[in-house]
Amino acid sequence: MIYLPKDTFRNLNVKDIDNYYLKLYKVPYFDDKNKKFRFFVPKGKGQPEIDNYSTDFSTVDFESLLKRIESSLNSLGMFVRSMKFGTDWRLIVGLGGASVYETSMTLHHIYGIPYIPGSAVKGILRSWTILRFFENEENRALDNCGFCQIFGSPLKSALGDYKGAVRFFDAFPVQRPTVSLDIMNPHYGPYYSEGKAPTDDNDPKPITFLTVKNTTFQFFVGVEAKKNQEIETEPFGGRKPLDFVIELLPEALSWHGIGAKTAVGYGYMSQTEERT
Repeated sequence: MIYLPKDTFRNLNVKDIDNYYLKLYKVPYFDDKNKKFRFFVPKGKGQPEIDNYSTDFSTVDFESLLKRIESSLNSLGMFVRSMKFGTDWRLIVGLGGASVYETSMTLHHIYGIPYIPGSAVKGILRSWTILRFFENEENRALDNCGFCQIFGSPLKSALGDYKGAVRFFDAFPVQRPTVSLDIMNPHYGPYYSEGKAPTDDNDPKPITFLTVKNTTFQFFVGVEAKKNQEIETEPFGGRKPLDFVIELLPEALSWHGIGAKTAVGYGYMSQTEERT
């Protein structure tokens, strides 16, 4: 079932919705039997299969979109670099976001396409830098002027309340992304939700979620010329903020991963192309 105002439903052909964000989150299917919203309902007796997650993004001109983004960034008067990374397997961004479903996916509200927010890119690179150079101790990193210069810092740090030199922008697919349905199958629901001892008579409760696979994303980073000065402190000695980010980002995406469930293989990416 689809629950919408009568006048909206009367004038709307759900199959004609070409914006994936609107299709998925504004016109969700409700499973009356199980009392939950569903991405997918398998074919049953007297009921057709319902699939609300498939799309080919055929109405999105990805080449023009990326050209507009590059043009806009170049007009800001910064040094801007872009790099392309492809998914090694599957990618999940926004799994725990607010949604009528039990799980979510980050979709652009205008274009309706999966994308990686710049905040997520900055977050994983910052985390990898702390792990790689500061033995995973954030306080040590915040006592380093170079780290604060690149990523920014709070009041109690080497540079005090400081805005980082490098700006991380959203990463967008360079071609039509492939959205694929996946499941996680918790066996011990009472253990997770109620703290009871896990036993073999607990019923598995499959939870569906959406992933992106076989897709290449273009990442953008930039820095103002006046802030792209050589860093004196180690381990950044002699490198400029933008150079450091460009050097470390492929390593972070390849070894650290981005998004949810990286511990079980999701979110790892490999560089396919670098451009100035």
